[in-house]
Amino acid sequence: MDANDQVAIHEAMEQQTISITKAGIQATLNARTSILAAANPVFGRYDRSKTLKANIAVSADIMSRFDLFFVILDECNPKIDEAIARHIVGKSVIISLSLSLCLVNPSTYSVS
Repeated sequence: MDANDQVAIHEAMEQQTISITKAGIQATLNARTSILAAANPVFGRYDRSKTLKANIAVSADIMSRFDLFFVILDECNPKIDEAIARHIVGKSVIISLSLSLCLVNPSTYSVS
């Protein structure tokens, strides 16, 4: 995460405000909201031998503001990956064909 982004999110999470400066006018706005964040591992793959902090490279100050962390891992398995890809592409082809048929003769076909 970029250092400027960390400063901005830290202010929002700690003080529940956002400071904005535009055209010489400085404003502080309330920022009371829940935050759901996602992060990818630093080197593209999660290293189970390292801590969560080391894997996502977020400062301890920012991490301490979150209540829960969920780590979702994608295990590399070529057979499962191919099956998922075929399913997604198959669904896309079916939808495309259905839409094409509806455009050719809208009164005959319907997409369910």
